[in-house]
Amino acid sequence: MSGACARHSARKGRTMILCMRLANWVFIALFVAVGALKIFQFRHDLVPQFGLLVGYALWIALLFFTLRGLSPRSSTAAVQIARIASSVMLSILGLALITGVILAEPDTSAMAYLPLAIPLAMLAAPLGLNLLALGQRKRQLMPPTTLCASIPRGQANYFTRHWCGDLSLGIAYWVNGGLLAGAASLLLDIFVFKIHETDTSLRSLSIIILTASLATLLVWVWSVVGVWRSAGRHATRGGAHGWGYAARAMTVLGTLSMSLLLTTSTLPQMKEYALLAIGQDPLGEINITLSANGQSMIVDGVFRAGSAQEIESRLAAAPQVQALVLNSHGGRLLEARHLADTVRSRRLDTYVEGTCASACTLVFLAGHDRAAGNDAQIGFHQPSFVGLDDEAQRAHTERMLDVYRAAGLPESFVQRIGQTPPQEMWYPARNDLIAARVITQTSLTDTVVVMQMM
Repeated sequence: MSGACARHSARKGRTMILCMRLANWVFIALFVAVGALKIFQFRHDLVPQFGLLVGYALWIALLFFTLRGLSPRSSTAAVQIARIASSVMLSILGLALITGVILAEPDTSAMAYLPLAIPLAMLAAPLGLNLLALGQRKRQLMPPTTLCASIPRGQANYFTRHWCGDLSLGIAYWVNGGLLAGAASLLLDIFVFKIHETDTSLRSLSIIILTASLATLLVWVWSVVGVWRSAGRHATRGGAHGWGYAARAMTVLGTLSMSLLLTTSTLPQMKEYALLAIGQDPLGEINITLSANGQSMIVDGVFRAGSAQEIESRLAAAPQVQALVLNSHGGRLLEARHLADTVRSRRLDTYVEGTCASACTLVFLAGHDRAAGNDAQIGFHQPSFVGLDDEAQRAHTERMLDVYRAAGLPESFVQRIGQTPPQEMWYPARNDLIAARVITQTSLTDTVVVMQMM
């Protein structure tokens, strides 16, 4: 039985290599034809098309490397070069998708990427098949020395058996690929949402989330690889060929969907968390100064990572401070929430002479008495973070609105905040701020006069 399976596998490998050789010849012919058409079309002015023609030539050259690797007379070195060439082409397509995402408008929906993603996926699919065929050719030239080949049957644990494709297709696809991978993703979402409610510093929180995200990504890779390998062996274990092909087709579709999610959401978020984890918050700086009489502390700038701790340290060294003067367009919500807790615990007054918008309003609303100059602007909108999908955006918005409700703002005022998109800002009129008790002090008391005279 094992000999028959080996012969069947070898025969399937030869068929795949032959099919991909023909497919690559077709691709080369198409690229040559299109390139010739471009040259003829722009024969009188080829300079603007030079870069495009170079791209066609590069693509054709890389396909020829692949053909050399798939040749019956190819060497191990030729196969390795061909695999590198195919990987380069896939990387180019991936960079094209990532570039399209980066250059798109910030509020672009995921569906808007389909006109770019579909043709790239159509090009990526045969390149992925090229890598599989080259893997078959490599196995023809040299025996496998992988982890799966080095572990005797019966001695591998459950996770290794899945990785090597030794589990049944049903277990690999439905349990590991569906249940475990899906549960890992769901648990990550719940974990990220809950950890934002803790007193953890933003830097520590970023390290934890980054670690959890990488672990979840590894679980996804483990599940996909195991399903793919199990589907390839399904027929040799007595299963129908169709189910193996169907499982691999669904795996390809799932990988494309995951790739789109990675480029639009996961990777931008991981980049942001990585910068926060190493202490390189890209938001900006904050300036903290004491008034001349030492009774007020002026906070000017953006609430970046570490701002709350920095301000709290300065306040601890100045117990005579009675008020916080805010001039900020916002920043990190977690930093604002931590600083707001400090303002409440010390029963500090808050005052705005210029602008207090976005996350700054959480700090302002924590003040015991809250005052603002006649020309002050106090702005509200939904929270924002890179890579949030619609569901995550709604969850983060609702959590922030709960903070405003806890501050005692009327529900109609809170709902108006929730209707203001992150890219816009709502500046209520002064009378509306007073009516909603955002401003609690309309006359200039001695403390406020001191702040104005700084």
